[in-house]
Amino acid sequence: MDKKTIKAKELQRKALELRTLGLSYRQIGDQLGVSKTAAYKAVAKALGEVEEETRQMAKLNKTLDLQRLDWIIREAMKQALKGDLQAMDRIMKAIDQRAKIYGFEAPKKIAHTTPDGDKLTNQGNVLVPALPVESNGPPAGRRDRLPHRDRRQKAAHLQLWHGQYSAALAGTS
Repeated sequence: MDKKTIKAKELQRKALELRTLGLSYRQIGDQLGVSKTAAYKAVAKALGEVEEETRQMAKLNKTLDLQRLDWIIREAMKQALKGDLQAMDRIMKAIDQRAKIYGFEAPKKIAHTTPDGDKLTNQGNVLVPALPVESNGPPAGRRDRLPHRDRRQKAAHLQLWHGQYSAALAGTS
């Protein structure tokens, strides 16, 4: 690194340290002999570098954790194949932990939109297509997604849905 880069890095380090202590950008600029704008830019640049370092460390830790879980699964599998129930439990816990790390169990975003993705504007009656006779069950999540004006309307909808479901089951028997 050349002298200019070293000086800029030192300014960023000092500016971030002062900002962490609660100084305003004007106060930081006064102490470091730079403008308020230069102080802000130095802090922003330093924070960006800290953020990138943190992101890289998180990625490394994720990789290490996944390798550790693979090792736990591999070692516990040797015992599980012999019928060890505790080893099987350890495997299941390790698999659950892997799913969390990969984000498989992350909450799902539920938006109130039409199937085309447009915002729902009509909060009135919603027509629900009849359940096909060849169906093996109710449509997934259908009851929870429909908007209802009041309890009577919801009860009527549930009766309609139950009737369609019962008819479908009777038709497949």
